[in-house]
Amino acid sequence: MANLSKLQKVALAASAFLALISAQVSSNAQAADSATLNISGQITGSTCNITISDPGGVGAVGTKIINLTNVTSPAAAAAGTTFGTAVGAIFSVTSAAGGSTACSLVSPNTKWDLALGLFSSQITTLGTATYLKNSLTSAAGGTDSIVQLKGGVGTTLASATNTLVLIPDAGIGGTLMSGGLTSAATSSQSIAISAQFARGGTTAPTSGAFSQTIPLIARYN
Repeated sequence: MANLSKLQKVALAASAFLALISAQVSSNAQAADSATLNISGQITGSTCNITISDPGGVGAVGTKIINLTNVTSPAAAAAGTTFGTAVGAIFSVTSAAGGSTACSLVSPNTKWDLALGLFSSQITTLGTATYLKNSLTSAAGGTDSIVQLKGGVGTTLASATNTLVLIPDAGIGGTLMSGGLTSAATSSQSIAISAQFARGGTTAPTSGAFSQTIPLIARYN
């Protein structure tokens, strides 16, 4: 069980939102689109900073751009099958904002993780698999594509090998980014997350934009 006295919500830029996943599915290939991750928080219980970097990039606190690209709508296939390129980011806990020195966790906690604070309205289920639902309706120019999330402990995007089971829990009991049931990373380890388009049905995905925002909560064990 997590030590609730040590659980601290990450204070993030733009009023506690972790990630704005934004992309475009188009009928024709176009210029690259982008998404923004806004991170500028501190875990006050252990004086740790949440630091985010592009895969293989330098750690920083602030806005990071991940390029999902404008993806040409693929042919029809089984619902839930992915298309396009997986993109993501790497998270770590550091002693200074944007630094590289690992933070020292407060005893008795030895592991950390990040819970995705999702509501049921943000999640769609196909069979036993769960995906992020588009916050944009078709009337607002949204695609019917969905997004698959993967996570894992490691310093590269290739570390995100665990397909995340998205839980409708906006609190500390939300899906852990590592893909585990309990906090999985030591203070010196990083956690990777990746996002990739998936088909929302058996027909070819409709053209349009995709956008979804995910709050984050730091969790310790």
